[in-house]
This record gives sequence, C-alpha cells and structure tokens, in this order.
Amino acid sequence: MSVHPLWNDFPAMIPPLEKVSEILRGIVEDSPEGIRDDLSGLVLSSGKMLRPAFTLLSAAWGTSDNDHLPAVAASIELLHLASLIHDDVIDKAVTRRGVPTLHTTMGVKKAVLTGDYLLSVAMELAAPEYNKELIPVFLKGVKTICLGEIDQDFPQGSMNIGREAYMKRIRGKTAELFGLACLAGAQASATDKSVRENLYDLGILFGMAFQVEDDILDYTGKKGTLGKHTGKDLKDGIPTLPLIEALEERDPLVDYYVKHPYLKVMVPSVKRRILKKEYTARADATARQFKHDALELLEKLPRTDSSEAFRKLFGLLESRSI
Repeated sequence: MSVHPLWNDFPAMIPPLEKVSEILRGIVEDSPEGIRDDLSGLVLSSGKMLRPAFTLLSAAWGTSDNDHLPAVAASIELLHLASLIHDDVIDKAVTRRGVPTLHTTMGVKKAVLTGDYLLSVAMELAAPEYNKELIPVFLKGVKTICLGEIDQDFPQGSMNIGREAYMKRIRGKTAELFGLACLAGAQASATDKSVRENLYDLGILFGMAFQVEDDILDYTGKKGTLGKHTGKDLKDGIPTLPLIEALEERDPLVDYYVKHPYLKVMVPSVKRRILKKEYTARADATARQFKHDALELLEKLPRTDSSEAFRKLFGLLESRSI
C-alpha cells in the first residue's frame, strides 16, 4: 500500500502517511478470515487519504508529540472507509476506485457487517486519545455523519429541497468527517481549546467546499476522470447545488424536467440545460466562498509547518486536483 502521488509535493507528509498505511495493512491482516481478502481490496487500494492527512497536519498546533498520532489518523480513515462501504450498498455501486465494491463480491449482509467491523476498529484505535470532554463530541460527529446519509438517501426522488437542507446534508455527509479529522489531530497533540475549535471549523469548511466541487463534477466531469458516469446524482434522485441553483432561479425547463415522472430518461437534457445556463458556475462560487472563509480562518491561527500545507491543499481543491 503506497502513498498516493498527491503527497509527492508534500514530502514531510510521506513518512507519517506511510505509518498510517502500515497500521491499515495490519488491520487487514488481523481481520476475520471470512472478510480479509475482500477487505484488502478496499483498504489497500491507493486512496488519497486526505482525512488522515488532516489529522496529522492539525497536530502541528499542539504542544506535545504523540506516538499514537498515526493510529488516530488511521481511525479517521477507517471511519471513512466504513461509511463508503455502507454508501456503496445504498447506492448499489459496482466499483470503488476501480475495485469491485464489497457488496458485489461478498453480498450485502456481509458488506454491512464489514463496515460495522471497521467502525468498531476505528473507535478502538482512537479511544486512548479521547478524554471525557471530547468523547461525546466524537460520538456526536459519527451520529451527524450517519444522519447526513439517512437524510440524503431515504427521501430519494424528492428533488425540490432548498439550499439550507442541501447544506445540512453535505455538512453531515462529508464535512463532519473532515472536521473530526482536524479535531482528532488537535486533541492528540494537546492543542489549546480555542485553536482546536478553529481547526474543527477549518475542516468543516474544507469539507463543504470539497462536496460542492464533487457535486459540480457530476455535471462537468468526464467518466475517465470520475470513474463513474456523470449525471448519477440526478438518476438517483439526489438534488445537488447546481440543480438547486436552477430551481431557485425558477428555470422553467429544469422545473418541468424534475417534476416529470420520467426524469431518469431526461437526465441528459437537464444536464445540458444546467451547463448552458451556467448554474454550475454559481455553485462553484459557493464552493469558493467556503474556501475563502477557511483560508481566512487559517490566517488567524498561529503559523506552523502545517499552515502552508493546508494552503496548498486548498489550492488543489480550487483546481479540482483532489
């Protein structure tokens, strides 16, 4: 399991991320025999490991070194992977990072149990680093992630949600885990409470921008880059910000399409309309605002070795390179 090429431009991140990778390899090797082979394909595939990287970077604002930090970072990645397994079951996804999804190789029941197993291992890894003050916050974060997925997936087909409801969804679905990643690293290194809270907010803002950009790519991306067909959210009945921009504008064609009982066959027409009217550009302006707010928050924090790394990661998000 090698570190993703993304980190070649962040040489100081490679050794700690390699330690995280080593921990993840050990978890696969120690997993129950019945799930080990299938689990290795997911865990050992070369993801970018952005979330554990945020944990490692956030530790730079602390006052103490912690040998357990890579394990804390690994716990964040396991929490992410557990959520992906459950997502793939719900979405009936066939591949993930070019690898067959677990429910296609081992069945739905076994895949769900495997996701639950990773969640329990994540908690076990992180537990030594969480004091009485932070344990409820961490558990509340996990609950928020679950609620975000429930909120998105259970009422699929209801396309007329507002901007506020959408922001609440992506806060739980994506941004909360980035916030928790920063919070975990800050806590593990004994960071001051005020700085810890700012780092949590920084992670939330990055996660919000990250998800909005991802939703835009569902309209503007290419299958070879995304690893999936564009328009998937529309087909699955999931409204995202470009569509919400069109509905807020009361675009008559988009409004007609989303109310049509055969929306799935009209997805190409909806996509063309949203691109033509530049509703994706409006959504991108929202993502840019989240990034701007995050960078302003970063400026308020004391300068550390991680400050510039965070700026570079936000720059890569700007160019949609991550």
